[in-house]
Amino acid sequence: MLAAFGAGAVTGTVLYGIFGQRLPRRLTFLVGLIFGPLLLFGPLIATPPLPVVLISVALSGLFFGPMNSLSAIAVQETTPEEMLGRTFGTITALSTVGIPLGTVLIAAAAETAGIISTLIGMGSVYVLLAIAMFFNPALNRWTRPDETVARNGRRRSLN
Repeated sequence: MLAAFGAGAVTGTVLYGIFGQRLPRRLTFLVGLIFGPLLLFGPLIATPPLPVVLISVALSGLFFGPMNSLSAIAVQETTPEEMLGRTFGTITALSTVGIPLGTVLIAAAAETAGIISTLIGMGSVYVLLAIAMFFNPALNRWTRPDETVARNGRRRSLN
C-alpha cells in the first residue's frame, strides 16, 4: 500500500510540475485536500479486496502529490528572504516531531476503539479540516505570482 501511495504521489508531483503553472493554486490545493483523504480512508474503512485498495491508495497519492510543492511555494512567497532558512527549519522540525507523536496516539486509539473506528475518526477529522480550509481568508487570496504582480505589483500571493 505504501508503494502504491508513493507511486501515485510521485506521479502527482511530476504532473503538477508539468501542468501546475496552468492550474489555479487554491483550487488544486483544496481538491487535493478533499479527494486525497477520501480516496485513502474510504476504501480502508470499507475493507474491499486488495487490488481495489491499491488503486484507491495510488489515486490518493496522485491527489496528495502537489501538496508539498504548493506548501513550499506558499512559504517561499510569503516569508521574508532572510527568514526562509529558519522558517523551513521550523516547519521541518514540527513535521518530524509529529510523526512519532501521531503514531503513539493513533496506536492508542486503534487499541482502544478498533482500527475501523480509528480510521473513521482520522478520515473525518482530515475531511472536516479540509472543508474548513475553503473558508480560510488567506487561501482566498492565493493566486499565481503573475496574477498577484499584475494586481498589486508585488510577488507575495498570501499576504
